[in-house]
Amino acid sequence: MKKYVDYLDGVEVDAALHERTMKRLRQSPAARRKRTGFRFAGLAAACAVVILLCVWAIPGLVGTGNNVELGNNDNNGNNGNNGNNSNNGNNGNNEEIKYAEMSADWPIYSDARELLKEWGNLVFIGKVTGISFAVLDITTGLAPTEATEDRNRRLYTLYEVEIIVSYKGDASDVTYFKVIGGLRDYRADEQLRIMKEGNARWWEYGIPIFGCDQELKCEIGKTYLFVMLKSETGNTPKILNPWQSLYDLNDPLTGQGFPNREISIKEILSEIGQEDWDSFWKQWLEQHPDYQE
Repeated sequence: MKKYVDYLDGVEVDAALHERTMKRLRQSPAARRKRTGFRFAGLAAACAVVILLCVWAIPGLVGTGNNVELGNNDNNGNNGNNGNNSNNGNNGNNEEIKYAEMSADWPIYSDARELLKEWGNLVFIGKVTGISFAVLDITTGLAPTEATEDRNRRLYTLYEVEIIVSYKGDASDVTYFKVIGGLRDYRADEQLRIMKEGNARWWEYGIPIFGCDQELKCEIGKTYLFVMLKSETGNTPKILNPWQSLYDLNDPLTGQGFPNREISIKEILSEIGQEDWDSFWKQWLEQHPDYQE
């Protein structure tokens, strides 16, 4: 696996090809019809860019330890984070904000036992209280140093979280969790500034985001059960995938997450310890007196 990752990290996107293709895609339909002779060439170039962007995303998503990470995005211009949305596709100079869409082949877990056994070494209930952005070294998950290679500098979204109760692992020093990439239409100027100042890889192509089918459904002000990976190199955990890393507390008995691989809060806490589920369920029923089975 390491050799494969090293190989992908050596693949580079041709900037000239990218710019020519993006210019072509921004043309109006009328302008494109005038160049029917180049229709198929334009289509081929567009496909090439999509493939190259995916190749670019893969090494950044794999990182060390064969762990995969993700970001957030919504085609409707909302990232689902209830924050102060200060950008709607344009920066302060009325220039169009560019985004580079990513995708990843995330690992999907069949049940709670597999989820907790493989990578879910940190389980806690916490409230999301804020969002910030930073350029981190993808190989360590920490701030870049003088030894950090340019290709390993990536933009991350940091979700500030207030720990309420911990069930597995040490969450005492956790204040954030991280997701690689940025957010669409959410403080875009700030993201671009941080990318430039931190010399994030390929910042000139725009803010890296995941497609809406791989976005993390996480809102400021809401409380979730989180299942995450905490590495030995830092205290900022990361998600396992966009669907099985956080769980809405409103319905702890129903499976949530990836279709046909849904996992419930009851299954997760019972797998950790029956007393953990019993304690949670008792408190949940006290807070939901109208609940009927």
